[in-house]
Amino acid sequence: MVKTAYKCLIIYACLLLFGFIATRHIQHLLSLSLLYSLVAIGLVILIGYGGLVSFGQGAFYAIGAYSVGLLLKYYGFQNAEILLVLGVLITTLISFLIGLLAARTRKLAFAMITVAFSMIIYTLLVKFYHITGGTDGLRIPAVKLFGILPVRGRDLFMSMSNEYFIIITIFTIILYITEHVINSPLSYALRAVKDAELKAVSLGISPTRVYILAFTYAGFLAGIAGTLYAFLNAHIDPLIAFWTTSGEFVFITILGGITSIYGVFLASILYLFLKTYLIVYTAYYWQFVIGFVILLLILLAPKGLSGIIFKVYIGRKVFRKS
Repeated sequence: MVKTAYKCLIIYACLLLFGFIATRHIQHLLSLSLLYSLVAIGLVILIGYGGLVSFGQGAFYAIGAYSVGLLLKYYGFQNAEILLVLGVLITTLISFLIGLLAARTRKLAFAMITVAFSMIIYTLLVKFYHITGGTDGLRIPAVKLFGILPVRGRDLFMSMSNEYFIIITIFTIILYITEHVINSPLSYALRAVKDAELKAVSLGISPTRVYILAFTYAGFLAGIAGTLYAFLNAHIDPLIAFWTTSGEFVFITILGGITSIYGVFLASILYLFLKTYLIVYTAYYWQFVIGFVILLLILLAPKGLSGIIFKVYIGRKVFRKS
């Protein structure tokens, strides 16, 4: 527990110090990277520990964002903390309900159900134009946290944006909580079901129950990321619910390593910065470069960035001993 707290505090301190020296554009990219990382951390629980590949996390991401947008537009909520809580609660509830259905399936069937759900949400957001704004999306006006701190601006620090400070703080808290989830009985039950489901059942473990809990927790993380995305971006549109967004989250999870929350943290930063600058310099060819990176990763580092870092660390220890 103490070791986990130290790691999280070190990450928080690094992110905080970086915020004082980075430009507003870099802070925005890093904030978006951390939101992607939150969703990918949920996928670490599902894919790495549960063996379930979900292509529906983009839908939960969108539900969190649109919960903020619709509550602002139709109910006039102006408190960021209330919008955050309600957005996360709505997303978590929907993820639980979808989990009741999805958790009864496995492998390809599970992936197909999550894709179908994602496309249903995308279609609803596009077709109900008069409510959701359709493909134009919704504008998110600036609101205040606890009625004091605007979620966008530089009122707290001169060089650090408010949204960056809020996001890194929430991200660090979630990182700490998830580390405990990974070391909890739920995680060990997931691993048991993944490795030998029949043996797990004979030990009294309910596969459906643990999968529902894991799926709900992943939806909870996507909901947090989605609500924060609405505050950060000031505009939301249905494309965040499209299956390709979910594919990006899965790619980040594979890039970082499917069992490492710190690996996906680094992978999300690498992916977002790489994508952003590839679009600037290569226009429509950035997907080709990303695809090439995936190919190299599968061939040279099947365990992702975390596997590379682990090999380097072990290699250094062996070298020092010799």
